[in-house]
Amino acid sequence: MNFLSKLVSRELKLAAKRIDAGTCEVSEDEAIDILKVVAHEPLSKDEAIDILKVVAHEPLSKDEAIDILKVVAHEPLSKDEAMSLLNLGRSRFDDLVREGKIPKGRKRRGFKELVWYKDELLLISR
Repeated sequence: MNFLSKLVSRELKLAAKRIDAGTCEVSEDEAIDILKVVAHEPLSKDEAIDILKVVAHEPLSKDEAIDILKVVAHEPLSKDEAMSLLNLGRSRFDDLVREGKIPKGRKRRGFKELVWYKDELLLISR
């Protein structure tokens, strides 16, 4: 398990303990947003920033939150995984790539298949 995974795991365990103890002050909207992240639903840029602010328990600037999101969610996805994440079919996905609304896939050394990065896809405003 890498450092960021351990950090996320630790923070989630601490949050679960606070929730069980009744000392976690999370609004209903914040809880729903957190569940979206855990369930791997696509989020808007503003939703992701709001979640990071809740998890960090401290005020974050938009730039700080975006930097954290880029580090945590920079996960390569296959075309099928990217289409699934955005809930798009193959032809619509290809159309949006051609239009420049979705970034082009990137080549990785040692792989034939193009990849898309999760953090870039999550920040797309459709």
